[in-house]
Amino acid sequence: MHRLDVLSRGYRALLIGPYHQSWKDQLRMPLLQHAVAMRYGRPIEDVAIGMQHFDGSGLVVTRYSKAEIATAELEFKKLSKTVEGYARNIPGLTP
Repeated sequence: MHRLDVLSRGYRALLIGPYHQSWKDQLRMPLLQHAVAMRYGRPIEDVAIGMQHFDGSGLVVTRYSKAEIATAELEFKKLSKTVEGYARNIPGLTP
C-alpha cells in the first residue's frame, strides 16, 4: 500500500499510480483489504481499498464484504496449490 488514510469512519488504503478500470476485479484487492485490516488490528469492514493517480486525481475506492474476501482467499489457496504442483515438477526448484 502506498498510503493509508485515517478517516472519520474507518480507514482507506490506497495504491497510487496508473490503474486499469477493472482493478476492482483483481484477486489482490480483497486480499489487500484483509491484509491491511489484520496488520493494523482493525475490523475488515472498517477498511476500504482504492486506487489514485500520481497527480492526486482519479480517486476510486471500494470495500469488499467478508464473503468476497473469503472467496478471494480460497481462490488464492487454489492457485497456490497449482503453482506448487508445477514447481515440484522442476528439478532442483523445491526441496
